[in-house]
Amino acid sequence: MSFEVARGEALGIVGPNGSGKSTALKLLTGIYLPTAGRVSVEGRVAPLIEVGAGFHPDLTGRENVYLNAAILGMSRAEIDRHFGEIVEFSGIEEFLDTPVKRYSSGMYMRLGFSIAAHVPSDVLVVDEVLAVGDIGFRARCVERMKALRSQGRTILFVSHHGPQVRSVCDRVLYLLHGRNVFDGDPVEGTRRYESDVLSGRAGRPGAPGRAAADAPAALESTEVLREASDEGVVLAAGEPLEVRVRYRVARPVDGGPHLSVGLLRGDGVLACVLNTREKGFPLPGGVGSHAVTARFERLPLYPVRHSVEVVLWDGACVVALDQATAGAVEIRLEGRAPLNRGGVFEPDGGFRAESP
Repeated sequence: MSFEVARGEALGIVGPNGSGKSTALKLLTGIYLPTAGRVSVEGRVAPLIEVGAGFHPDLTGRENVYLNAAILGMSRAEIDRHFGEIVEFSGIEEFLDTPVKRYSSGMYMRLGFSIAAHVPSDVLVVDEVLAVGDIGFRARCVERMKALRSQGRTILFVSHHGPQVRSVCDRVLYLLHGRNVFDGDPVEGTRRYESDVLSGRAGRPGAPGRAAADAPAALESTEVLREASDEGVVLAAGEPLEVRVRYRVARPVDGGPHLSVGLLRGDGVLACVLNTREKGFPLPGGVGSHAVTARFERLPLYPVRHSVEVVLWDGACVVALDQATAGAVEIRLEGRAPLNRGGVFEPDGGFRAESP
């Protein structure tokens, strides 16, 4: 692994678990010493490697602000000057005098990120901690990193969340088995990573089914009925999509079973779903093997990669009897690359000018 980051650059690092992302950051921050090669960092580094790292559980949040900030190299005067900003950004004022051992993991992350983001530094290093915490605070963290980037701060951001990486970073490094497999445009880099993960080329491939041994019904196979290229299954927006599901019923299921087929965006948002119960389709439930095809007539989705998730439900559509991934589908709009948009689908409509 070899890479350079220029002053003022925001580098996103993606890759499956075990690819070397966290190890790279720990080498850069001096937590690990290299056994070979060379690591060179110019300037002051503010690392946020693990949630609550450097916190003492018996000390209060207030006391840990001073302790953790001092560990990160801030003087007492600097801490006093930024204390109010740190507390306000964290949003945990009412718990500031509570021992942090009583904090939730989200509160730990709030305080830890707030301290690191306010350390006068040249480089901010953030490692996956934004996976913890509520969606509102994660959005504030992203905006804070954008602001720091605009001020000329260098940022290294490890995350599995493609939209966050694309929003913050102007370059992406994709690691696999400790090697660089892509270094460049964040949209293309995250697309390649998500494509490799969803297709099983990187990380642990999705299981064909996870039904319990005594489940009354289980999935046998799932497949997207469309030829795949080297890039996987690619659809133009508005094209139909069919998914064939084979399942086996071991014993009758009261009121069911039912089946749902959905498209899950890379950040975990369920973009759309077809459900046999909601559609009034009587799914065959006799003992034995069955097959059914779900058809999406059109998918006016924004251009981004989705995984096709299949769930076999009980009669009330409450208990999942089995679940599997049929594959990955990339929606493309002609002449437009995947972008970081906040919505799920491409709506009809537009704008008109009004008199002020």
